[in-house]
Amino acid sequence: MEIVRSDTISAASIVSAGSLPDPDRLVMRTKHFSGNSGSFGVMFDVIPRKRMTIVGLDFHTESTDVLEVEVWYKRGSHVGFERDQMSWTEICYARIVGQGPYKRTSIDPSLFDAILVDSFERISFYVTLTKSPKMRYTKEAENTKAVVGDIDSSTEDMDILVGVGVASYPCKLPVGYFFSPRFPNNNIHYVLDNKVDYESEQTPTPTLPPDVVYVKSDNKEITTTFSSGNGGYGAMFDIECKSETGDLVISSMDFHTDLVGVDINVKIFTKSGSYVGYGHQSEAWSIVADTTVKGEGYYKRTVVPPETFEDVVILNGNVQAFYITIDKPNLRYSNAESVGDVWVQSEEENEIVIKVGAGLGGGLASFSSLFEPRVMNGVVHYHFRHQQTFPPTPDVPILPKSPTSINGSLKTEEDFDASSYGIIFSVRNKGLSTVHITGLWIYCDFVGDLGAEVYAMEGDFLGEPVVVNRDQITRTTISGSGLDSLVRIPLQNQVELSADQRRSLYLTLDRPSLQYAIGAEQGTVSSSDEYIEISDGSGVLGYPLSSSNMRTRRRFVGIVDYSAEEDAKASVVSTVDFQASVVMPDMTSSTEAVPGQFLSTSFGGDLGSYGMLFDVTNVRESQKIMITKLDVHVRGEDSLRCEIWYRRGSSLDYPWNTDGGGWIMVANETLVPEVESGKSLLVRFSEDKFTGIEMEAGELVGLLVQCEEERARYSISSSDKIVAVNDSIMIESGYGVTLFPLSARVQFDRAFEGVIHYNEV
Repeated sequence: MEIVRSDTISAASIVSAGSLPDPDRLVMRTKHFSGNSGSFGVMFDVIPRKRMTIVGLDFHTESTDVLEVEVWYKRGSHVGFERDQMSWTEICYARIVGQGPYKRTSIDPSLFDAILVDSFERISFYVTLTKSPKMRYTKEAENTKAVVGDIDSSTEDMDILVGVGVASYPCKLPVGYFFSPRFPNNNIHYVLDNKVDYESEQTPTPTLPPDVVYVKSDNKEITTTFSSGNGGYGAMFDIECKSETGDLVISSMDFHTDLVGVDINVKIFTKSGSYVGYGHQSEAWSIVADTTVKGEGYYKRTVVPPETFEDVVILNGNVQAFYITIDKPNLRYSNAESVGDVWVQSEEENEIVIKVGAGLGGGLASFSSLFEPRVMNGVVHYHFRHQQTFPPTPDVPILPKSPTSINGSLKTEEDFDASSYGIIFSVRNKGLSTVHITGLWIYCDFVGDLGAEVYAMEGDFLGEPVVVNRDQITRTTISGSGLDSLVRIPLQNQVELSADQRRSLYLTLDRPSLQYAIGAEQGTVSSSDEYIEISDGSGVLGYPLSSSNMRTRRRFVGIVDYSAEEDAKASVVSTVDFQASVVMPDMTSSTEAVPGQFLSTSFGGDLGSYGMLFDVTNVRESQKIMITKLDVHVRGEDSLRCEIWYRRGSSLDYPWNTDGGGWIMVANETLVPEVESGKSLLVRFSEDKFTGIEMEAGELVGLLVQCEEERARYSISSSDKIVAVNDSIMIESGYGVTLFPLSARVQFDRAFEGVIHYNEV
């Protein structure tokens, strides 16, 4: 979203922020206007309840100077698109005189591109100042439990939802600081569409968009050169996608080093657009790989394992920059003639182009000492994903009229008397050669957007084994509409069942809104037709799955869609290979007890650095709790000194250092890692050396885990993602810490891995 503007402001271009008369124009005002927090911008969603045209917007600023303001919008929620520049459209740029604190600063509608919005169509706004962090919004009160997406202000015409504050301009895509949650201080100006029969709109028949899935092409690779001739700590270069039929997906890289048999720490960063002009700006980059490999020596490729590399998607016509760096000055690259020259391109219609870039000195991930022009020596692994669009699925599934139908839906009982985050149940093919599970319908009590994930596991799930091999079938966003409405979860991958095969499905939401029923013993058939049967399993009380959040004798309530063909063959489409081996704490299904005094995350992270910044919330309504100690996922078996700090309020609001921001150290120990669950190594802090952190009901505290060596493990998460939760506490995603001690060098959207121990107070 980087826009180049003139620094010269003429008097004629300044808009006075007075009243803007329009007899048909209505104004929706947010209920929050304290402006007790602020920065450059704010993002939030709006849901009109009637068909309307949005014609203008007001904002809150502390400034009375001339300001430059931009307004961007997109169809759908801003969640998940905070850093996706291509998804946003600019609808306003204005030079305007700010009205100062506690006054609305209005944008003239003549400078605002009007937006026609249908009733109940969600849209999102990004309002930002360009040169000063003087946009004001409201930070939640301590006794408020709002989250992003909650309704903030509501009238019969419109809902305005809780959003996020944006701490920089431009938005530092693909990375940037966001403060969450934040309440917008904005007015929305709009005109109702009087031609619409609003009474009939209250019960619309929605038109569903087609289901879109991606087909993955064959894996390919392209080599730059291994001629060497020069070298240092890293290389920056650009890759351009020129395919007209699909999106380019970079899946890994190999590099060239003169070291043989030596352990090398390699990191790979990326950013949207060219590296040119951003070689020294570490905040503009996001890490996609961080691992240790052994060097293969001159003229041989040293491989970065694909499982340690986060796929990077490049749309047609777009350029993506990469920075590969190692911890020794032995990465080889070659001299070239001019930055930006095409160095190599694929033979298939030039669908991928690699360009001349820069070599870097200065150390691992230094973002310094650029030498241009240089060519990275190595190999880029990639594939393409191609969209396939299928006809829309109707609002209500059609149950088969006869047992001979090859497309069926098996519906369970409709009565539900329990709810939480997830359910595990099993489905069996009763004898056909092949059955494919093609979709699921659920009941949830939440109104609005929420995340849904579905996994498949072999056989009956009986709370074992410790290491669960499971296939992720889908990860998507669904829209809940209340208790009595079915919600469809489209499956990116179909679940194939051969004759008499049984597979367990684990379905989870990102909030405790899934409705299910009290059932019988696990494996008891709850619903059956001629082709498949559904059996009872376990309810899941938290996210992710762990030993402290299972309840047996739970029954799936909803519909399983399937196709049954005697000669059917698997038809699986996917952008990436979702199969993963996830190491989890021991799971037991033999208890109906309330979760115990700890909350564990998963331990699948292949990334890491010096530590983590993340938040923990006491989700009890009236019960105080005390955090008594932490276990932290690390690598390496040698002893390691680690510290735990905390502050009242979010850790993400003060990631700079521990000298300010109210940070307090509660633990400082040198610990020897212990093996957990056969694979993962944990350092376990001693409770008698840990200063307990008391938390009031509903209180959020920020935690900092930092290690003296670069051995802390974490995984990649999305913004505002719940990492783990039970009936007492919730762990949210945060920042990876890339220096010791803490000094504002962080990686965004990282998930803490470990265990939090606590007691009721």
